[in-house]
Amino acid sequence: MSQAATMDDSTSGDGPICLAITFFLLGIGYALPVVMWPTIDPSLEVKSTGTMNLYTLTAWGGLAHFFYAWRGQNLALGVSSAATGSWAWSWRPMFLGILALILGVTALGRWFIPVRIFDGVVWVYFIPHFLKAEGIFQKRAAPLRRDNTLLLMSFAYFSIVILAHEFWAEHQVLAFSLGVAMILAIGYWGGLAALRSKDRMPVTLMSAFLVGETLVWSEYAPYMSPTFADGVYGFHVAGASFYHYTRAYAFGIARQSTGSLKLTDLWLSIPRILIVQMMVIVLGILIGYAWPVKLMSRSSPELLALLLSGIWAPQFFTVWVGWHLLSSDAFPYYRRWLARWS
Repeated sequence: MSQAATMDDSTSGDGPICLAITFFLLGIGYALPVVMWPTIDPSLEVKSTGTMNLYTLTAWGGLAHFFYAWRGQNLALGVSSAATGSWAWSWRPMFLGILALILGVTALGRWFIPVRIFDGVVWVYFIPHFLKAEGIFQKRAAPLRRDNTLLLMSFAYFSIVILAHEFWAEHQVLAFSLGVAMILAIGYWGGLAALRSKDRMPVTLMSAFLVGETLVWSEYAPYMSPTFADGVYGFHVAGASFYHYTRAYAFGIARQSTGSLKLTDLWLSIPRILIVQMMVIVLGILIGYAWPVKLMSRSSPELLALLLSGIWAPQFFTVWVGWHLLSSDAFPYYRRWLARWS
């Protein structure tokens, strides 16, 4: 038996460590005694400082994550270029153009679509990205499409109950019926068999948890305040995000340390990841309190403030999430297209 196989059998991997870090970050985000971003934008409908801090920490953690994702894509294009000839380097600017186009589409979507709906769609879209990444991190067979679909349906059920709790407070029978329908769907589409499968179990178990939890909140809806509802939803979004960030870092570091990765990112180490993250946080706090605008611009502070806020302001975070998700989905197709024409 190989050493790698022995390690897989004898260790729990990075998952529990990443989950523990996620728990710590959730607690820090809620309990932080200082305000990271001084203004609460009405579009966020955030009512508590703790939830705002948590969402801000999630957003700025995401900026660092997107920075490393972009570096990974850039390095991968470099490897493809080296393999297909130096002329292929000219396709990098084209991919940057694609990224700019995707960013424009997501920004327009945020502009024209009601913010609450746009945010909800982005977080539902995040689920397949999360599942695809977990499959890569765990080196397991991809879950069946129906398992992923059930998880999407479960999270959508959770989202509409929490985000529209005022409506469901007056329609509890309907909310309960939807929950029962979800339970029947999980059973009908092979939920019991999935729970016995090593590969399929995590996704189906997550679906079952979300359905059961949402039934609890559907009954509690008449007593739920907007502040509490926002905190509950923010807890789930932040938890999934923090776990995804840490898993991605752990996976990249592990692949580099084993020498199985031809791409070497000199910034992909724990100390440097922490440096990047702290730089993002410090810059975000400074930008939130408008200090760089005062120091850097006297002629057009409004333009500079708009540019910096567009990147760091928490209310625009889902624009960057949508950009990251669409870019991640487009990148494999672009690489295959590049290889075909090389």
